[in-house]
Amino acid sequence: MNLMLRPQHGPALGGRLVAVSAGSGKDRAGAYTFQSFGFSRAVPTSKPAVPGPAATLPGVRLEIRYYPGSRVYVGILGYQGVGLKPRGAIRYSLVLSNFGRGLAMHRYSLWWTEPVFTSQYRDLPNQNQMLLWRQMRGAGYKRLGYHLLVPLAGDGMMGELGARHAVFRISFSSGVKGWLPQRVPLFAFGTGRNPYQLARRVYTAGFAAGHIYGRLRWQKTFPTAYRYLGWCSWNTYYQGVTAAKVRASIAWFEQHHIPLGFVLVDDGWLTQTKGRLEAYGAVKAKFPGGLKALVSQLRQRYHIPYIGVWHAFNGYWRGVDPTSGIGHAHVLLAGPYDLFSPEPAANAGEAFYSDWYQRLRADGINFLKVDDQASAPIFAGGRLPVFAFGQGQEMNLQRAARTAFPVAAAPHRAAGVNLLNCMGMSLENVYNWRNSDVGRNSDDYVPGSPYDSRRHIFDNAYNAYWFSNFAVPDWDMFESAQPDARLQAIGRAISGGPIYTTDPPRVAKAAMLRALALANGLALRPNRPAEVVPAQLLRNPAASPIALQVFAPVHRPGLRSEMVAAFNVNFTHEQVTGTLSSQDAPDLRHHGGMSARPALAVYERNGHHAFLLAPGTRYHFHLGALQADLFSLVPVRHSLAVFGLLNKYLGEAAVETVRYSGSGASIRLAQGGEFGAWLLHAPHRVWLGKKLLGPGEYHYARHLLVIPAASFGTARTPVTVGLQF
Repeated sequence: MNLMLRPQHGPALGGRLVAVSAGSGKDRAGAYTFQSFGFSRAVPTSKPAVPGPAATLPGVRLEIRYYPGSRVYVGILGYQGVGLKPRGAIRYSLVLSNFGRGLAMHRYSLWWTEPVFTSQYRDLPNQNQMLLWRQMRGAGYKRLGYHLLVPLAGDGMMGELGARHAVFRISFSSGVKGWLPQRVPLFAFGTGRNPYQLARRVYTAGFAAGHIYGRLRWQKTFPTAYRYLGWCSWNTYYQGVTAAKVRASIAWFEQHHIPLGFVLVDDGWLTQTKGRLEAYGAVKAKFPGGLKALVSQLRQRYHIPYIGVWHAFNGYWRGVDPTSGIGHAHVLLAGPYDLFSPEPAANAGEAFYSDWYQRLRADGINFLKVDDQASAPIFAGGRLPVFAFGQGQEMNLQRAARTAFPVAAAPHRAAGVNLLNCMGMSLENVYNWRNSDVGRNSDDYVPGSPYDSRRHIFDNAYNAYWFSNFAVPDWDMFESAQPDARLQAIGRAISGGPIYTTDPPRVAKAAMLRALALANGLALRPNRPAEVVPAQLLRNPAASPIALQVFAPVHRPGLRSEMVAAFNVNFTHEQVTGTLSSQDAPDLRHHGGMSARPALAVYERNGHHAFLLAPGTRYHFHLGALQADLFSLVPVRHSLAVFGLLNKYLGEAAVETVRYSGSGASIRLAQGGEFGAWLLHAPHRVWLGKKLLGPGEYHYARHLLVIPAASFGTARTPVTVGLQF
């Protein structure tokens, strides 16, 4: 490893790192041992370093901590010296020995990331948020498994991974000339056989040791509003949205029995001039009676429980008008290009958001979408470190939102907030989301573009590996009337994030939307965000004729299942192939009371059939252009595997409990519908509640038991299916 510091004035300083001390300690990440290093001599990097601990540079200490509890290393730089350059001020270089193949999350714009695959880490571009890799086969390949390195941030400095002149390094920048940090968290690194648990361990230790302000996804509570099926005004009306148009859309959804639970009024409602916010209220010509009148109508007539609005992170796209009433009433930060934002420093900007949110709450608004979050480099403009700007703004905004739009804490989690973060896939945002637990996971969904449709699914699937550590990934709205609608719907269903449409009235596919939620509007979601299956995590299915596959668990008392979705996202092949195996369901490899490798019953949505997937076997399938498929994988228990409601994308999520007793089982469903289960033999008896069904009221063929929706009647309340084997 090598360390270089680049002062604002004078030559860069560097030298050979030598150990100077060692010890142990304990912090929020747990007990650790450490070793400290110093420069062997303070010399310009163009001159050779002179070894010897006696010649170390005062004021520079690199501390490497090892946390045996989580098996994670964290690097922290202590610095007392002169001000540093705005970009690349600290450069920590290292060699990744025996590098085989890796996946980096590349920040290709201020707001968004995308996956980059490499077999040579020295070829990586700059501005990567993490790097996951495996070594070449050889000593330690199976023992170590995966390696994960993530840059940290703090004290105004923000890290990124990349290579330059064939040298791999973590580079730190503040964006301010002469910025003088004192304690900079540099990186967190770990190894492990399970790449998903590895990410959790590395970020948990890195956040705790680095004193990161934000919390991780599993430490927070998911927003109540986004548990429902929703509708957003954006693609339907864009900035031409009005109260009348929103009412017309919701009336159409209500007439077609599409159970919406939230309505989001996107960009176009705010009072602004030339991109700068002038007032907190809605444009009067578009919203007669203001938001309050619209909210009242949507709640009283259409019974929509959650109604939210959009706004930009700094007020509007170009900030706040300093000559307006709200501009005079609040402290603003003057940035470049005549941009003004709420003052992020010293909590001064909290009143700006608090006054706004209390007004929205008085109008009946109860959730938010906050856009353009990663625009800190533009608004800070070298006056404030980018990470400090983002941290201050996030702290002010989320404290105000926590008061106005709170979500009660779930067990073992912190309280949440009804807020969706957007355009914020940068460290100054995700590392400071303390209470908000959902965020946009990719660039915008663009209807009508086959290329964008493929890229949208592809980016969301891989971005989730790093992004789901900070918030539940939002795969964005979609349109059910587009040619790629089923592909997009399956993506939303398994994503684990919010599920919402942006369909214009009269064209939405009601059956497709109803398949995403219960009759009460609650969206059917997995227990955890979807991620790419292990076999593809370091592969690129967009460049090979193979199906992209993601998995997500659905667990209920008495039921453990894995959903696997497959997508054709290939840019050059009309048809791709895929294989399904038990390796695609890592959560089911060890199931309590069963063998380590249980037989899995599978229900395939495209073929509408069930089959048994024995350990070590594979099922092969094909997908055409813009096609997708969805599989339910359920361990067979007592000759039974429950698939739940087959007329829903995530049918298992409609199951409340499964109870076994002797040679039978009782399955409680959240509501009626087309029920399905794998059975080794035809059932002796089948009940719905207390009613014994006759032979014509259910079907059994090729191990698949189906109870048609007609047998349930119009049941929208919980119902129990009883089986005697």
